[in-house]
Amino acid sequence: MSFELAREAVRLHSNDVYIQDHLGFAYLSKNRWEDAELPFAKTTSKLVNEAQSVAWCSYAYLTLGQAERARELVLEANRLDPLQPHTFDWIVGQVHFFGEQCEEACRALRGEALLNSLAHACVTPAYAHLNRMDEAGAALNVFVSKRRRELNSRKFPAKENTVSVLAGGYRQMWRRQSDWNQIANGLRKAGLPS
Repeated sequence: MSFELAREAVRLHSNDVYIQDHLGFAYLSKNRWEDAELPFAKTTSKLVNEAQSVAWCSYAYLTLGQAERARELVLEANRLDPLQPHTFDWIVGQVHFFGEQCEEACRALRGEALLNSLAHACVTPAYAHLNRMDEAGAALNVFVSKRRRELNSRKFPAKENTVSVLAGGYRQMWRRQSDWNQIANGLRKAGLPS
């Protein structure tokens, strides 16, 4: 339903950048990667001084497998407003993680930026890739606990603590399989069985 509404909104107001990025996220939710690119390109070409929207477009480009474009946009969002909310650090941390800048990912993904299990699914491998195994182990315990709660609240009880059960649901979030593999391999290195 939301997908159809976003398409209708763009039909009625094709120049509205906020409607364009909503359509882009609707395409992302259906793994229609190629279709998602145009709305985000339109949005970013017209945004001026909209730090929050630029940051969310950065996240969209990250899921599209365009880490360098995501990095450019997140730096632009930070330039526009260096006092971003915690969601910004959540995005920044993932941009650093998928850009293989694990130290920077660990700095960004802490405190309030650890908004959900996905943040923990990135910071845990970041510690593991840095061979900071005590921190990786502690982060893994938090990830397992948070992820199990999330899955249980959605009526998908986790039968076992494995990468495939706890992180398998993330597999479709990124266009490139290698992005999910980066999380999965890091979780394994931190001690979570396959």
